[in-house]
Amino acid sequence: MDTMQILTAALGAVAQEVAYWYDLRGKLALQKYKDLMESKSYWAVTLAMIAVSAFGTAIWFAGEAQSLRTYLITGAAFPLLLKKGISVLLTPQNRLGGRAQDKNIVRTYFREV
Repeated sequence: MDTMQILTAALGAVAQEVAYWYDLRGKLALQKYKDLMESKSYWAVTLAMIAVSAFGTAIWFAGEAQSLRTYLITGAAFPLLLKKGISVLLTPQNRLGGRAQDKNIVRTYFREV
């Protein structure tokens, strides 16, 4: 694993997180987003996801020559795919109607894709 590959993949994951919050710019006054922005747990999970994305991307391509652009794009895609996969696992089956407000920060992180 090359340090530059890991850092490039991490940059992709950070770019994805910045794009996520930029997309929410009109909703940041809502209480649920204020709570997320002030939550140390949320930001700890976010930083952990950036690290997992960076190392996961580097491990995925271990031994294969790739351009840094590939690491950047895969680093950005890795958290989205992982979040969606975990969201599917955390969502109870056969539930109709809207979901209740979830105070669990980890669940919130993985559901808010």
